[in-house]
Amino acid sequence: MVKNQALFGHYRLKMQELKSAETEDLVRALGQDSYEQLLTANRAGGAGALMETIPNLLKWDNDPLAARYLSIYDVFRYKKGRCGEWAHFALGVLYLFGVRRLEMVHDFTDHVWIKVEGSHYDPTLSGEARYDKTYYARAWKKPYSYIFAIDINGDIRDVTKDYVPLTLRLRLRRLRKLKRP
Repeated sequence: MVKNQALFGHYRLKMQELKSAETEDLVRALGQDSYEQLLTANRAGGAGALMETIPNLLKWDNDPLAARYLSIYDVFRYKKGRCGEWAHFALGVLYLFGVRRLEMVHDFTDHVWIKVEGSHYDPTLSGEARYDKTYYARAWKKPYSYIFAIDINGDIRDVTKDYVPLTLRLRLRRLRKLKRP
């Protein structure tokens, strides 16, 4: 198992950062009056309410030259991004408000999403597709070879089989990638 401590390091915030004006603005955008109130609501209702609200805070950015941000506050300030920003924002917000079973998931074709409490969640999609882990293979006809998840401890694991069957075609695709110079 490979470790990547850097990915989640910037989510380990100190209490004084939670009292910042940026956090207060974010809490209000998420429909609560205080950080403590949002924590209480999240504990009572699970991450579901946050997961429904997060996509309403951002807009998709089609500009391939647009700046890329990892900070949830930068993404929140500019209110736009691509799948990487949306995934980092959702993961950061959920972590900030008490959810700890989180993973960043990256497929090696071109997309990023997260897993929350072990379940698929893609804030860039709408409706039920947001929670459907088979959506990409069915609707986008994605030719997967590898999909990796990184958890908050920095552990990296292959989760391809969670999204598509490990068919002969997939195994051959993986072998071709290994043979490339």
